[in-house]
Amino acid sequence: MPNTVSIKWDLAELHESIRRMPEELHSEAFDIMEATIGAAKADIEAAYPEKTGNLKRGLIIEHQAGLLRTLMVLKNKAKHAWIYEHGTQARHFTGTDKRGRKYVIGDRGAMPPGNVFIPRMIRYRRLFYDRMADLLERHGLLVTGRAA
Repeated sequence: MPNTVSIKWDLAELHESIRRMPEELHSEAFDIMEATIGAAKADIEAAYPEKTGNLKRGLIIEHQAGLLRTLMVLKNKAKHAWIYEHGTQARHFTGTDKRGRKYVIGDRGAMPPGNVFIPRMIRYRRLFYDRMADLLERHGLLVTGRAA
């Protein structure tokens, strides 16, 4: 004799809860996003050196809101932000001028990477994902595959 399972669905209730869910989640998710990106910006600003202040002033949050999504991007618009974060290699200048004379200009040295922005953003992105997973679980959704 085959096993049978009877499931009763209240489709109207299910449809209504799915329709309401984005409205309920949006404001909480926005608050989580805003708090996390604000904390990341403050942490990065505190870690940047105080030489000219350009790295700190260049740190901005771009916000784009659409009908179905909200996007916040933390970026540094300072011209030397990439060089500060990744560092440079040593530069040696040697060559020959138009008259055939050899020249050697001193070593410009290497700049070590600052490692400020990227490691902190990785940490805050993981924190954001964990907070979002908690939010979804509070609203009755199953979240799998959390970051370690």
